[in-house]
Amino acid sequence: MSQLNFITVSRKGKHLTYEERIKLEVLYKSGLSSSSIAEQIGGRSERTIRR
Repeated sequence: MSQLNFITVSRKGKHLTYEERIKLEVLYKSGLSSSSIAEQIGGRSERTIRR
């Protein structure tokens, strides 16, 4: 068996950037829900926003 078949693709974008964190803070203080913040930040998971 070749090990080339078992290469996993690295998951990019695991962390929020500084700009995303600032935007998240502003949206959170304005009273939006975590699901709407996740959509506005750019397709991030709602769970990421809640954490």
